[in-house]
Amino acid sequence: MEIIEQTIEIKKTGRYYMLGKSSNNIKHLVIAFHGYGQLGKYFVKNFEHLDLSRTLILVPEGLSKFYLNGTNGRVGASWMTKEDRLNEIEDQKNYLDTVMLTVLSKLNKNINVQVLGFSQGTATACRWISRNANFPISNLILWAGSIPDECIKDLMDVDIHYVLGDQDQYITTKIAEQKIQGYKNKGLRITLNSFSGKHHLDRTVLKNLIFPFK
Repeated sequence: MEIIEQTIEIKKTGRYYMLGKSSNNIKHLVIAFHGYGQLGKYFVKNFEHLDLSRTLILVPEGLSKFYLNGTNGRVGASWMTKEDRLNEIEDQKNYLDTVMLTVLSKLNKNINVQVLGFSQGTATACRWISRNANFPISNLILWAGSIPDECIKDLMDVDIHYVLGDQDQYITTKIAEQKIQGYKNKGLRITLNSFSGKHHLDRTVLKNLIFPFK
């Protein structure tokens, strides 16, 4: 008997978290994409030490949830897997576009937008920017992850800061340097920023990269 695969679009509820208050005084918006197995409500705490008087942190959360260990206990979120990849990317885009339209409608039109992607969130950040190539991004921070090949052509005009801890468990400094050189050879404006630490967000590096403007 033949197995026939079909798809259907459904309505789904997604969560996002904000640190700071929406107002006309906000000058900078930072959109931060968490890594694999993380939840937005915990990931957003990485930015609590920043001066948020004129900055709003926006953390969308991956639509897929799962138990991190077995069938109970702590829960994490994921952006996508290789299974049904194209539909997952499209659902992801629609969700993120809706979040952005909702948040931006309450902010100054001349706001400065920066994007940060951590670990698995780097690919999500790149895909979202690639699918919204005309949306002005002043700063892209990619933290211990990879840039999807299909996104490279749409990131040519973006200043990219690649960040990696010198003790990262998933990628060595040597491999990262090779990646960076490969991206440069393809025309990307990308620099490597390193710090002493493992696979996590470093507070000092965050502060220096998120507030490069006077």
